[in-house]
Amino acid sequence: MFFRWGLKSSRRRSEPLASSPCWSARLGFVTDSCWSKVTMVYQSRFATHEQKLAQAKMVMLQHNWRPEHHIQVQKLAGQLFEGLRPLHNMGDQEKLLLEAAALLHDIGWTISGTKHHKHSVYLIRQSNLSLFSNRDLAIIMNLVRYHRRGGPESSHRRFSALTKTDQEIVKRLVAILRVADGLDKSNEQLIHRLMVDIEPETITCVLVSRDNCDRDIEGAMDKRELFEEVFQRQLAFRVETPVPTQAA
Repeated sequence: MFFRWGLKSSRRRSEPLASSPCWSARLGFVTDSCWSKVTMVYQSRFATHEQKLAQAKMVMLQHNWRPEHHIQVQKLAGQLFEGLRPLHNMGDQEKLLLEAAALLHDIGWTISGTKHHKHSVYLIRQSNLSLFSNRDLAIIMNLVRYHRRGGPESSHRRFSALTKTDQEIVKRLVAILRVADGLDKSNEQLIHRLMVDIEPETITCVLVSRDNCDRDIEGAMDKRELFEEVFQRQLAFRVETPVPTQAA
């Protein structure tokens, strides 16, 4: 009896796991899941910055909420980032995350204007942004979450999950994003170019515009608090009219 039971048990152990429909389904799920993760890691590692921004822009256009405003904020945020390089010690990767957040910060308006920053985070989580790593997306969602007012706070779950280094990156990038967002308060894209003049006690944004952009300056001044805290200087603005080009 013992010998026969042992043979029966051996046959059971020798049956391939894949012969069971249940195991086949499970193995297939695991294989597909692992392959999907490998693909995402590969894409996020080797995609260019231009490809990543194009994907973020595609998501923004799918929601179709004031695309001109998002593109204007992306432009101004990028120019402000470049002008502040001597102070923030961040590189092209951080600029990419800033511009991606600028392209996505207001898509939550398609759900509701109330708490639209949180709706934007929700839509980002549901979107196809496979070219960005999990770390990239975590930073982008924090930038979008705080682009209005308040925070970042260590008591907030999504922010506290970041490393200390990434928390500091978020604070610096949010400070820039808020000012850039405020500079299109009119939603009319009146500012053609932004330059930065850094002095010991002030940072002056030189705005090139043919139009009256007082409302946009007011919008940026309303959102300057974190900027002045992060960069330890007062924020000021000066408007210049573009020099007309002479015909050849």
